Amino acid sequence: MYQSSIQQYKKGVTIVKKFTVLLFNALFVASLVFLTALAARAQTEVQTDLIITVKTDKPAYAFREKITVTLEAENLSGEDKVLAFSTGCQMGFDVKQFLVDTNNYTLPVLNDILYPRNCSQAQTTITIPNNKKAVWTRYIDSSEEGGPELLPGEYLLHAFIVDYENESWSIEKTSYAKFSVGFPLSGEGVKCSDTVICINAYTCAYKGLFEDNAEGMCIDVGSVDANLPESLLCTGTGGQFSAETGCACATSYSWSSKAGCTKSVLLDELCISTGGIVANNSEMRCLCEDQKQWDTLQGCREIKQISFNDIAGHWAQEYILKLAEKGVVTGYADGGFHPDTDISRAEMVKMSLYAAGIPSADPNADPEFTFTDVTGWEVEWVYAAWKNNIVTGYSSELFAPAKQVTRAEALKIAMLAFKVDIPDTLSEWAFEDTIGHWALSYINKAYLDFIISGYADNNFHPDDPIKRAEVAKIIQLLSEK
Repeated sequence: MYQSSIQQYKKGVTIVKKFTVLLFNALFVASLVFLTALAARAQTEVQTDLIITVKTDKPAYAFREKITVTLEAENLSGEDKVLAFSTGCQMGFDVKQFLVDTNNYTLPVLNDILYPRNCSQAQTTITIPNNKKAVWTRYIDSSEEGGPELLPGEYLLHAFIVDYENESWSIEKTSYAKFSVGFPLSGEGVKCSDTVICINAYTCAYKGLFEDNAEGMCIDVGSVDANLPESLLCTGTGGQFSAETGCACATSYSWSSKAGCTKSVLLDELCISTGGIVANNSEMRCLCEDQKQWDTLQGCREIKQISFNDIAGHWAQEYILKLAEKGVVTGYADGGFHPDTDISRAEMVKMSLYAAGIPSADPNADPEFTFTDVTGWEVEWVYAAWKNNIVTGYSSELFAPAKQVTRAEALKIAMLAFKVDIPDTLSEWAFEDTIGHWALSYINKAYLDFIISGYADNNFHPDDPIKRAEVAKIIQLLSEK
């Protein structure tokens, strides 16, 4: 089955290549005419983007106060942009309320659609002229029938627009804003204690999660069940809580005292400890405050504008810049990235682990770590890779950190760092020059997942040194999976 998938895919690629050549020849003359006309037009810088911004009229509100929400969509595409809203419900506002436990963890527990998006069969269009903004204003008003009742606490306002045109979707545009609702002096919403809010005569809320109380009075959760904060964090992230056994998370999820049930304890705890918000525990996304960006090992850090003097126009420019934004690559002292130079085994290990969110580790005189040739900056990275079964070395004492890493070695290191499931495909192959190669299964998997494509000669050249640009592409594509 795997063999068939690979061969069918390669046949399809061959057909597409032949068709592309014929099509190119047929359109060549027409293209020259078009390019000549295009060159006669005034040249302008085109930014192919729709920038959206969501905000409230102020950052803090009294209980039940009407909240004004504004969404701005700015057209920077270089031409008038038509947004087509049809059956796909392409526009909306979500409000997420946060449970705050004793570890200052923020967890979405409320999700309200404030603006009913167009989900009918009819199509609505709006044209935004170039360099102009479209503005939508909506209100969160609890006094209106069906209006959302926002409890005292902190909220995240999420707005999004998805362009749907000619039965195809463009990338979703999102924006976030924070605001808070304060406690009233009396009545519903009054703070009963540090952990309990009174909602009505029969219900109390622990920072937004409700607990029924048949006696009709608010009771401090600490006097009822000392484990309640843990139970709420557990159930709020999809787990099952028991006072005897604690939290039982779903399959493939692990328990964290800060993040609850999550697929990535290290990433989510790093997000929380650096002031970020875990948007979705299953997607491993961290929302950082304004003027900050996510770094896989440093968490939410100040935005740093990183540029390299040798990647303009390079085929891997986009991959390199995306890794730079995450802090994975920083370049050399001369201001360059050196995209077409070889990369060492130690550099490959650090880039892969950093991108995958695996921190370096101190060997701390671990007697089982016996590579005698690993002595410099690379010690903690190689040790972390070795401890996570990502590398093994050439022998018990030889790792060869400065040696050029081969294309096959680089692929294996990166895929293991990102915990890619590698099926055994030793009897199939994607490239003729990988038959019988020790990395065949890794190469086949990467090929079918569109991580690699091979060379023009339809071979992979697994034992050739790999270039820094090629590594940037592999790691960035893996991080998007």
